[in-house]
Order: sequence, then structure tokens, then C-alpha cells
Amino acid sequence: MFLGQAVNLYSKVWRLQRNYNWDFILPDIGMVTSGFLISPYCQNIRFGDYSIDTVSEMRYGAFKTKYAGFFDIQSVVATFLKPVPDTVSSYFYAWRRLIISEDGLFNPKISYAKDAYVFMYDSSGAPTSILKLSGIFPKKFPAYSLSYEREEVTKFEIEFNVDRIMVVM
Repeated sequence: MFLGQAVNLYSKVWRLQRNYNWDFILPDIGMVTSGFLISPYCQNIRFGDYSIDTVSEMRYGAFKTKYAGFFDIQSVVATFLKPVPDTVSSYFYAWRRLIISEDGLFNPKISYAKDAYVFMYDSSGAPTSILKLSGIFPKKFPAYSLSYEREEVTKFEIEFNVDRIMVVM
């Protein structure tokens, strides 16, 4: 049996995660907007857990050996569709006001760093895993890329800081 045939056979038996069965549940931002109402506008999301950022080296005579150095976590990048009326931009501008006041003063991190969740489902709709993204806040806010060359839905790519990703389920 060839590898391709084995994968085809097992794919009928295995419950495999699909990259389209997920929800990104954003936090509520004050009294302005529920993150649950903004979450359906998220079209895609990219994130990764801790990875080794640097590798430390040590010399042993003519040889080198390497050790794990600092770990770093990637930014979370999500693409949102722009509805009419634009509740997505309003939501992120309200979040920005939690980070920096109208007077240009930074607020303490506890007031703007929130928790978000990514739910993943199998092909039957049953939840397979829940990931908690702790200390999340937007680093980049809605930016426009308008053009008469093509007719597409307006999208915003939002980059988030995340302090930690934990597997809840």
C-alpha cells in the first residue's frame, strides 16, 4: 500500500481538525461592544505558541554546542470584515481608548490586556480544543486599502500582542 492510499484510508476513520471549523471569541470592552458580537466578522486568524527565539552557543575546545535560549511568542494576526454600520472599527477604537487616553496618557496594562479564546471543532461540529489567549491587546488598528481596480469586501488586518497561550481543553 502506498502512503497516499494509506492517508486516504485513514482520513475516513480519523477525526482530523479542519482549518475552517473555529471561532475566535474576543473580550468585552467596557460597556461599548460585546466581543461576542464582533467575533463572527473574523475571517481568519494566525497565531503560534512559544518558539525558541535565540539559541545560545558554548565552545568546548574546537567544538560548539547549543542550548535553548529565550522563548518568544508570535503576534496574533486576525482579519476582520467591515460591516455597515462599522461595529468592528468602533470596537477596536474603544479598545484603543483603554490603552491610551484622549489626553495621550497610557493606562495600566490591567485595564486593556484581556483574555480571548479560540474554539476548534471537528467536522461534525464537536469541540476538539479550546485555547486561551491571555494578555491580548491590539498592536495595530483598522487601516484601509481602497481601490477602484477590484470589487472586494473591505477587510481589516489587526495584529495583537499575546502574553501566553494555554490549552484549556
